[in-house]
Amino acid sequence: MQIDMHMYGVYTLARAAGLNDRTARTIAISSQYVDDALSDQEVVISDDFALVPTMTSHKPIDYQNAIKGDQWKVWLPFHFLPGNEPEDGTFLQRLTCRKDSQVAKKMVQDALDDKNRDFWPHLIGITAHVYADTFAHQGFIGISTNLNKVADVNLLNIHAANVVEALGQKLTEIGQKAAGVIPVGHGTAGINPDMPFLLWELKYKSPEMAAGIIRRENTTDFLDGAKALHSFFSRFGEKSPDSVDPSSKRQWEDIAPQVKQIIDLEDENKENRIHKWKDAINNGVFFNPTTLDKGIQYDNYQWTLEYLEAINASRDDAKNSHAGKFFRAAPHHRNYVLHHLLPEFGLLIN
Repeated sequence: MQIDMHMYGVYTLARAAGLNDRTARTIAISSQYVDDALSDQEVVISDDFALVPTMTSHKPIDYQNAIKGDQWKVWLPFHFLPGNEPEDGTFLQRLTCRKDSQVAKKMVQDALDDKNRDFWPHLIGITAHVYADTFAHQGFIGISTNLNKVADVNLLNIHAANVVEALGQKLTEIGQKAAGVIPVGHGTAGINPDMPFLLWELKYKSPEMAAGIIRRENTTDFLDGAKALHSFFSRFGEKSPDSVDPSSKRQWEDIAPQVKQIIDLEDENKENRIHKWKDAINNGVFFNPTTLDKGIQYDNYQWTLEYLEAINASRDDAKNSHAGKFFRAAPHHRNYVLHHLLPEFGLLIN
């Protein structure tokens, strides 16, 4: 998924699930920031303390994608959560990301535990990103393996030929070449899994992944993901009454047609898809918008450690800032996935 879903779709779903605008904003920015926290370089905030961020993503052609340790610490826990399916499969098959798997459901349940209250909305946003990606990234593995390699990809939308051209065939080819050398995740399938409107087919090179042609209907998968996120945020509201705005709460059945209409929009330009979400928010399609709703915009500068350095933040201010809470929530999530969640399913030894 891209920023249209991870930020603006998440914001809309959080508000429609009955969360207040401030909480929804924190959750949505946290969700998108998972794709943008690209550095683990320490930052000295003042004369007596520093902060070390947790890297939650890499750029597609970053050399660090080739580092096995980074794959386990970045791609696996934050973007390609193992699904443990089939349970009697090989280790790599069980590491494959699966749509709304039991592993994913267990991850969501843990995020809702009030032991996480100190950085709760930030962790909910991180979890929302990972959970949503199980719907888009299903069928791929977050470590380098030839099982990720795709032999054939066919786009089936009427608009597909124009989509490929507009997305930039050259960029897709670069990604595929990079994935050919470092086959992590869905690199050899390009960005097809992340396009909400795309109808496409793929065939894996290895029959160990699946035999024959697999048809992917992204609209259906993204809509299923949106429904799951709406339920997740509703459950969070029940756990955290201070985060709730009852006036914005809508049942999934009441908003599903409008969500589908936005997801169905055949537009390769993510900025246009973002505008579709923002227009729907401003026009009260999903809930009665507040001033904050109408001005919702992704701006992560105040979430960076460099911002804290620039304002010479105190220790307490740094700890309680968005950056401080995100970079406490991120290692918590990674530690939970690698040292508790996956061992519980027998995928790792704790």
